[in-house]
Amino acid sequence: MSLRQRHQARPQPPPPPDEELEEPYNIIPIHNLLADHPSLRYPEVRAAAAALRAVGELRRRRSSVDGFHGPPRLARILLRVPARQRPQPARAPRPPPLKRADAPPAAAGQHRRPRPRCVRRLRKKLLHNYTSWCAYLGRKSNMLVSDPRGDLLYSALYLLVWGEAGNLRFAPECICYIYHHLAFELHRILADYIDSNTGHPANPAVSGEGAFLERIIVPFYKILKAEVGASRDGTAPHSAWRNYDDINEYFWNRHCFERIGWPINESPTSSATAP
Repeated sequence: MSLRQRHQARPQPPPPPDEELEEPYNIIPIHNLLADHPSLRYPEVRAAAAALRAVGELRRRRSSVDGFHGPPRLARILLRVPARQRPQPARAPRPPPLKRADAPPAAAGQHRRPRPRCVRRLRKKLLHNYTSWCAYLGRKSNMLVSDPRGDLLYSALYLLVWGEAGNLRFAPECICYIYHHLAFELHRILADYIDSNTGHPANPAVSGEGAFLERIIVPFYKILKAEVGASRDGTAPHSAWRNYDDINEYFWNRHCFERIGWPINESPTSSATAP
């Protein structure tokens, strides 16, 4: 054996996965309460961030779909619902975490729990448009709330949907349609719903890396892009194309549940034609 072969360098171990190298990007670092950030000096913000990390009466998770192990923190449970994409600093920041603006000041260093009345009031105000939309269409709300942590979960889910929806924010009833189905997915996760076909805890109908963007947002984006092209930079008559208000009106008709479906039906006759 030659000296060169004897001293040949050993192969290096593979680099750690991307998930270990990425740092979560949030306006307020709710993932690290020890960070030196001006917002964390306010006890209301620290209480809200600590509440998202609490477990309380929630059941322990039976599977590791989200890649985490251990107690099911509220934020980790939300990771199983496809409304949250992988954190990337280049993307638009997330909406700020829940704040209790009407809560009394707390002593320094304390993480006071949010008052149930304040959390419930926040959830009702934040999701007022969704509950009104359900009542108008004669649909039962998929928010099954029994405690303050449920209020936090369903409120945080809405903020995640809104933060990742892009230009669909200009169609608020479209956001309601998306949230309606994701809230049901969240309920199945919290209830430890078992899939009768597999015998394992049921996964969301839309799951996987980038699923929220590719399978929920992109189909609607394609419709909006086609309408922009039909407008010919606004020179075409309005009867020849549809704007945000026209598309948003589509979700005021109960037939949208049948024609769009869940997961989103991308066939040409599902959502490209107004009811």
